[in-house]
Amino acid sequence: MINASALTTVFRPRRMIRNLFVVFGALLAANLTGIALWGQSPEILLTLLAAILISAGNYGLNELLDIESDKHHPEKKFRALPAGKIPTRIVWTWSFIFYGLGFAVAFGLGSQTILILLGAIVLLIGFFYNAPPFRFKDWPYLDVITESTGYPLRIALGWYAVTAAPIPLILILGSWLFGAFLLTGKRFAELRYLAFQKDLLLYRKSFGFYSTQQLFLLMVLLAVGCSLVVFLTGAQNHFNFGYFLPVLAVFFFWYFYLAFQPNSIV
Repeated sequence: MINASALTTVFRPRRMIRNLFVVFGALLAANLTGIALWGQSPEILLTLLAAILISAGNYGLNELLDIESDKHHPEKKFRALPAGKIPTRIVWTWSFIFYGLGFAVAFGLGSQTILILLGAIVLLIGFFYNAPPFRFKDWPYLDVITESTGYPLRIALGWYAVTAAPIPLILILGSWLFGAFLLTGKRFAELRYLAFQKDLLLYRKSFGFYSTQQLFLLMVLLAVGCSLVVFLTGAQNHFNFGYFLPVLAVFFFWYFYLAFQPNSIV
């Protein structure tokens, strides 16, 4: 009998909130191009669904390829796959099902071929990030650079669900900086928590090159860079993003606070 609850956790339902960046990308497209959002609602919802399904496939792949390294983490070793609670073949099967459904939805959108291409890039990044011999998650800085591309890709998916006009590169840069800030914070919190674990490098090789000081300074730099891009985006497009900067500042402060917590949720 398959443990349905354990199987569900493999596909990280809590992490699916990241896919709301698809909706944010659609909102940006509507604001910056003047296109009415309501007329594009079906395309936006279907694009969001495709992103969720492909992301679920990527999370399954991530869990499968991290089984051995997760056994050296004090918390992750109790997850469904490292603990042997469910067979790997079940996760492989469901991962391919999610990929298939995601691309079926993307093909159903057909009018925007670029949505299919972006979905394929999301899948490929998940592959190169997790799978040997590439496994970019074990490379210092390249791990953050690679994984944070998921944020601008989601923004672009939402954008092209609304319009075929080229997405401004400054939006790509800003969303990448934001994603890089979040993922650097994740590395910072992990390294603080695991610093004295004897199996640290068996869990994540890149931690042999990082220090908490480096990661903290990088977080500050990325937060400043992201704020600057938000300001420049507003100035370039004659759009008032001023109301958004205080919200962003509060978010950064909150995330820094979380990153300093023991066994942080970030």
